Amino acid sequence: MFRHTIGLLEVHAEHVLLEGRFRLISRWFDGLPAELVEAQPMLALVHACALALTRRQQQAIRLLDSVESSATLSVTDAEGATLRNRVGALRGLALAMMDRSEECLQVCLRHCGSPDQSAELPVAMLTNALASALINATRFDEAMVVLTAAKRRHAASGSAFNMAIAECVHGNLEVMQGHLPDALARLRGAISSITQHRSRAIGGRVALGVALAAALYHNDQLAEANRLLTECLPLAKETGPPDV
Repeated sequence: MFRHTIGLLEVHAEHVLLEGRFRLISRWFDGLPAELVEAQPMLALVHACALALTRRQQQAIRLLDSVESSATLSVTDAEGATLRNRVGALRGLALAMMDRSEECLQVCLRHCGSPDQSAELPVAMLTNALASALINATRFDEAMVVLTAAKRRHAASGSAFNMAIAECVHGNLEVMQGHLPDALARLRGAISSITQHRSRAIGGRVALGVALAAALYHNDQLAEANRLLTECLPLAKETGPPDV
């Protein structure tokens, strides 16, 4: 039975992850013996990604350590290179979710420039994290360059979730630069767009709602900010970084 489940996950898990359904993916993997998952390194990395995005970052890092130390990573062929790049990208993502911004920035700078398109999912997520880390370091011009490239990548891959996170980061950049009207217009538009495609709205709308609430707070629109937080915060607490 477990072998059949593993086969289904190999086919479908990454697509479900691209939709932002991290809790669902985590539940699926939680029902499987750990040794079966770890025997499939690429699948183990999908599990690590879901863990990193559901407030289980330490578990994600332990799983990444296990994959990194496996014999598979000692090879020099294309598969080994892909694994190494994915491990690095997901380690950066876990650091970002733990609010370890400086460490995340260093990892991001090493892995975001990879041309390896087979590592699309973790590298795309890490690109968003790199832009956010650059903003935290007040390197705004560099962040804008990264965001522009990230949005092109997300549009090409069709990931509504990654695009939503990129819009959150872009909105935060505009808030920090004092461009509140631009940030509010961007985030409202992104929420409207993702809500029109409800099958694609999982995960991304919550992140956009929290980002919009923060921008509304800065604009002294407290009632609307409170309404959005009341709606979004319960789910955000399950999936967001520790300070949400």
